[in-house]
Amino acid sequence: MGANLSYVWRSLMQAQEVMKQGCRRRIGNGKSTRIWQVPWLKCPLNGYITTVMPEELKETRVENLFAENRKEWDGDVLKDKFNDRDCEQIRNIQIPLGHREDKWSCRRVFPTADALRRKSVNVSSVWSWCLTNVEDDLHVLFECSFAKEVWTNVGLLNIVQVRPNDFVLCVLKRAFQLGDRDQIGLLGMVCWNLWNRQNNWVWNRINCSSFSIQSRAFSMIAEWNRAREASAKLVNQNQATSRVWTKPPEGWIKINIDVVCHLDTGQAGVGCIIRDYQGYFFRVRSKVLQRNLQPREAEAMGLREALTWTKEWRNNKGIFESDAKGMVEAINGGSGSSYFHMIIEDCREIHKYFSEVLVVFTYRSANTLAHLLAKATYFMSGNQEWLLTAPEFISCIVDVEKV
Repeated sequence: MGANLSYVWRSLMQAQEVMKQGCRRRIGNGKSTRIWQVPWLKCPLNGYITTVMPEELKETRVENLFAENRKEWDGDVLKDKFNDRDCEQIRNIQIPLGHREDKWSCRRVFPTADALRRKSVNVSSVWSWCLTNVEDDLHVLFECSFAKEVWTNVGLLNIVQVRPNDFVLCVLKRAFQLGDRDQIGLLGMVCWNLWNRQNNWVWNRINCSSFSIQSRAFSMIAEWNRAREASAKLVNQNQATSRVWTKPPEGWIKINIDVVCHLDTGQAGVGCIIRDYQGYFFRVRSKVLQRNLQPREAEAMGLREALTWTKEWRNNKGIFESDAKGMVEAINGGSGSSYFHMIIEDCREIHKYFSEVLVVFTYRSANTLAHLLAKATYFMSGNQEWLLTAPEFISCIVDVEKV
């Protein structure tokens, strides 16, 4: 998404991080959960594996970490493949007996009165709007008379079914099974507006009508559809599925970025290449980054370098492409307090100097030149920059991708 998101959409993107922190994949037989890029560790701060992911193991499942014919972790595999932190977190997970399937679980992440009381905060647990029920997430979003009126008005009461002993994730999972794509999208918008209404009531004593919630939800859906249509027009329609480099739209430039960590020296290098809408070479830069960076920190620092470098001579109509999916997702939404997120916040600040700019994910095979430039930093004593004429070791590929 671009730099000029509305307040509503920035709020929604940032809310993803709250939900991610509370959701975990509960391991059963380990057959349906990928080892990397899925939160299945119990750590409350970060449920993801932090060890660098080998590309060939991208789709490997958790079951491959089990000892052969035994319901326990294979200690040798853990020691060989993961860092100390990940090994400890994995060993803390007890593998259940039997043949249970992996499932999602979600702990309480919404700061309702009930959740606050469970954390020993001295507040009343009664929902201050209706004064009849405990204020928990299930009541605010689905069971309150106001919420039921909203769900009826938007035509979704039939898929929002609350059963005894349910929690929010149960209701949402059933709704996802019963509803079509449009209904599920609307469901998300209604939930967000109901929660926003709850906050406005608790903190500001500002109320709104059910019609207002309904109107905002439909407006957000319309805004989302417009944004998707604009993005589809702007970025080549083949980009999402293509594994080769594609030219940017006319009048735009594309900046491909990659970072390589050199394990023997401890340093990292970033490579950037800029080409125009006809595929012609424009500029190239290779730069050595500081030593002893974690891979995702290095990827974020590489984006920051590319943004800073580009900002010096161009501030609009730029597409920044990277094959670091986690970094791209972070720049487009979410927040945190780690060093990685501090660099991401720097990137967002620099992002504000641009208009009409995108940061998007691409496959490694479509990011070959940036990868070669990053690898070349191993043999460099300083930073290198080329203008108008590509360095010899990538010139052939530039010509091939231009066609």
